[in-house]
Amino acid sequence: MCEGFFENGVTGVNAVTELAAPASSVVLNSAYEQLGVGTALTLPIKVHLENPLLGSECYIGSTKEPIKLELTTGATTGGPTGKPGTQTTKEAGKILVISGVSLVGNTFTAPKATGCGAFGILDGILDEKIGLPSSKNTAVLNGSVEIANSSAVEESEG
Repeated sequence: MCEGFFENGVTGVNAVTELAAPASSVVLNSAYEQLGVGTALTLPIKVHLENPLLGSECYIGSTKEPIKLELTTGATTGGPTGKPGTQTTKEAGKILVISGVSLVGNTFTAPKATGCGAFGILDGILDEKIGLPSSKNTAVLNGSVEIANSSAVEESEG
């Protein structure tokens, strides 16, 4: 019973990645699609730490100071190597589908936690425990991507 309490109850923490800016700030590098060089996807994010003790406003990164992920399907210095995936199309070629893609990045920094606990009283404890701020971080995003203009998306949904 104690193990379940400490692992999942009051002390368990969920980390939820959220966009830190409007979706229009997400950058999909169209030159990358053609050449496969450089950054494929740039995401401004913040990480919401969810736990009853931390409160509802506990974040690493923010709208004003987002974590800027710059992801590639290539190799990173001292980190993982991504995979470009396999390209196909659907909806008579109107939607480009890239499946089995692995985007990686290890050049982003993570700022200190903010808003954790009443009046941010737990910010420093979290920073100490997980080593924030940090400049040595790695992100891996595996999945599929579908790229289309808005009319193609509307047609496929209809």
